[in-house]
Amino acid sequence: LAILAHRGGVRWKRWAFLYALVKFLVGLRWLAEVHVSLVIGASIVLALTFLAWGALIRFLVRRRVPWLLAVPVTAVLQEMSQTVVMGSTGMPWPCRSLAFAAWPSLVGAASILGAYGLSALAALVSAWACGLPSLGRDDGGRGERVRQLIRSGVLVAALVGLAVWRGGARVDDLDARITQGAAVR
Repeated sequence: LAILAHRGGVRWKRWAFLYALVKFLVGLRWLAEVHVSLVIGASIVLALTFLAWGALIRFLVRRRVPWLLAVPVTAVLQEMSQTVVMGSTGMPWPCRSLAFAAWPSLVGAASILGAYGLSALAALVSAWACGLPSLGRDDGGRGERVRQLIRSGVLVAALVGLAVWRGGARVDDLDARITQGAAVR
């Protein structure tokens, strides 16, 4: 996300493509068991979805869509496009939601939000964190940036807190049912 704004967005396409290409080459290395060309072909095709994602974010932000809205929505669309592009495999690609695998409360929130909802939450947190480096820039606008980051940070923290609370309640409910021997659905 940070490369979209780095140096005014110069060369963002090259870096986004290279990042995605390496990400998929490493992540899909198991396809080499079938054929090496599958790893390379799938990685190139899927890296193109990152280019489309970056272009869509830039398009929306230039039309004054708030960054914290544009990033999560387009992140989910990017994951869905991976599923469509690689649709013949029948494999869904909500990778960002896997960032929460170590926190049972957030995994429990998937019962309400779904995997793509958790992906949107991960993208929202990442989008907010992308604003933090701007605090080091002393150009006279730091005070306003601090205020914006605090306001939006409260919203992001509230959404994450709500997901943790609701997901934790869901996990506790399931644990209680399992302990009682009740059917779990």
